[in-house]
Amino acid sequence: MSHLSQASLQKRNSILVISDIHYQLSNIKRLHKRYSSGFDYIFCLGDIGNLKGDQFNSNEEIEKAKNKIKEILNELEGLVVRKMIVLLGNHDHFSMLDEPDRWNTDKTVLLHGALTAQEIDSRTLFPTPLFVHGGSPPGYFLADHDKPRIKGYPFETRQEFNNELDMCMKGLDFANSVSRRKQTIWLTHCGPTESESSVTLIANEGAVESGSERYQYWLRKWQDAECEVLAWIHGHCHDGAGTNFTCEGVPVYNGAAFINGNYITMNLVEESQEKQGDSGEECVRWKLENVQLCNLQQE
Repeated sequence: MSHLSQASLQKRNSILVISDIHYQLSNIKRLHKRYSSGFDYIFCLGDIGNLKGDQFNSNEEIEKAKNKIKEILNELEGLVVRKMIVLLGNHDHFSMLDEPDRWNTDKTVLLHGALTAQEIDSRTLFPTPLFVHGGSPPGYFLADHDKPRIKGYPFETRQEFNNELDMCMKGLDFANSVSRRKQTIWLTHCGPTESESSVTLIANEGAVESGSERYQYWLRKWQDAECEVLAWIHGHCHDGAGTNFTCEGVPVYNGAAFINGNYITMNLVEESQEKQGDSGEECVRWKLENVQLCNLQQE
């Protein structure tokens, strides 16, 4: 059993989705003024930093980036009541995963390639299981899928991304992990292919697709195992921010880019309680509602 009982679950949980911060600390301070009571949960979906090119090979630049990221996460913690779930993007150094004590606190957990437990996970305190996966493959021109335009990190090729994702998924035993509730939420940095949420328009060059079709392969696997994905929430593609996308029938929400003032708010709400099997144990089912793409400059 979970360390928290079903009775301790809130019937309504407020969520802030924030991605692609790129060191924009001043925007977080503006959020504090707008949401003085904070949010029950924050999903921080990568690109907190802004490392580029040779900076990834400089210990000095990496350490500078980590210090800035720590300052940003500390500021975000002031907005969260229960827990902030953090993953890494293609502008964050993945050596951060080797320093859990530096990032994980009572209110923050950094995850990658993880599926939280079927009950409330002790790391996330979240009512439903969460699949969490960071990083991105290279982005390719829509008109020429053999021509890369955006570098991936920490995956130099799509095949590297696919192999690592396959290894993560095969180790998760997702069908069993979500067997009681049959519900989960996906949190990733990049999104699906064949979705406008993953398309970037580059002036004088054309459209670049920056998602992963391998995610879609595994999404179908989850659905075959009768696992309901309530939503797939990602960032990465600044031009694709929005809440009106779908993939394999699953709602897709892109919370990028907070550097431009974009973020998403939503509520996870108790929908019903069901009896489970011969034990008759009650199991809560959930739904997402009031999903809104917001912008600091326009409100």
